[in-house]
Amino acid sequence: MGPMRRLLALFLALAPILGYADVEVPIKNGSATAVSKDKSGMPVAIVLRAEAPSTGFPFVRGYRWGTEVSSPEAVVTGLEIKVGKGEVFVPLSAYADLANPSSVRMDLASLPYRLHIRGGDASVAYEAQLIFTRRFVVRRRVANLSFPESAWEETRYSYNNK
Repeated sequence: MGPMRRLLALFLALAPILGYADVEVPIKNGSATAVSKDKSGMPVAIVLRAEAPSTGFPFVRGYRWGTEVSSPEAVVTGLEIKVGKGEVFVPLSAYADLANPSSVRMDLASLPYRLHIRGGDASVAYEAQLIFTRRFVVRRRVANLSFPESAWEETRYSYNNK
């Protein structure tokens, strides 16, 4: 049984006690799993994975959120989102430049849904907000928590899915 199938089974077992309220889940041992349901009762699950970059990591000096001059302790290496039985398409660019993640939180009060990823520390602390439908990540906004109005970036995703 794959990790998303196990996650869905776990969700279905916990669904009666979960709600769509914001719950922050810390990233421990390189991963975080959050399961909840939206107002209509639709299950939503996310799995975020992070790990220390290898010695051959090609972007040691490149810019990334959550670190400045030094190599990060961890980078986000995977993000899976499932709504109901379907997987949400998550582009690599939605998470590949996020370093030293510390927690995730879902906001499922209405469509589109929001996934908040926090990371970094002190002056390099950030929050990435991924906006997603039941099929696709459609927008990403990352902001420095010390200067959220002046230090940010935003990406919009469009798909030929008709």
